[in-house]
Amino acid sequence: MAILREADACTEPGQIGALLRRHGIYSSYLAGWRKQRDDGALAALGKVRGRKPADPTEVEVAKLREELAKTKKEIGSRAAGGHCAKNVSALLGGRPRERGDESETTA
Repeated sequence: MAILREADACTEPGQIGALLRRHGIYSSYLAGWRKQRDDGALAALGKVRGRKPADPTEVEVAKLREELAKTKKEIGSRAAGGHCAKNVSALLGGRPRERGDESETTA
């Protein structure tokens, strides 16, 4: 912390008091910060927080999983579409045409 560094650099009598007045802080704050620093609590403040940078392989795996889910969804909708056509044909009284089934030709 900058204020701690400034206070540690003070060598003349009255400099710390002037520093505290200039920043508008109490001497108890300075004492508490020094204790935390000595205990190592302020070292944690220097650590970078937040999300870690993504591993390139994890990014690729996520992308491939997304593509796989999309492909599965497309396959499922195509299969459901063919299933629906057979059901509609059955409801209308005809039999569904299969590929290569040339017995029912339209004239």
